Amino acid sequence: MNLFSDALDFVADMREQVAGETITYQRINATTSLTATKGKTTHEVDDESGVRTQTDSHDWLLRATDLVIDDERVLPEVGDRIYWEDPNGDTHEYEIASFGNPAIHYRPSDPQNITLRIHCQHLGTT
Repeated sequence: MNLFSDALDFVADMREQVAGETITYQRINATTSLTATKGKTTHEVDDESGVRTQTDSHDWLLRATDLVIDDERVLPEVGDRIYWEDPNGDTHEYEIASFGNPAIHYRPSDPQNITLRIHCQHLGTT
């Protein structure tokens, strides 16, 4: 690693320590527990009549190397689910979804791809 990569890794450590939440990431029947940080992105979308609108996604930021399912490092896929339990004990369910023009469901959050920003829609709370 170089000095820039070391600095980005340090920032990811601090983000997790200060604002990290434990989430459960699910793909079909496989799950993994990891630390992520809540975020939000505003996306611009052109509707079928050409009118540009804005929509927000609920985002989760996590280390790319932490996203491991069945002992294999994976990338987020549309339809995967994220579950988060808030301080009141309510469980929030999110589904990974594509937003914007062009439609994307995740993106690197830094030049070294240490952190991923995953775009989701909030499905509900139980």
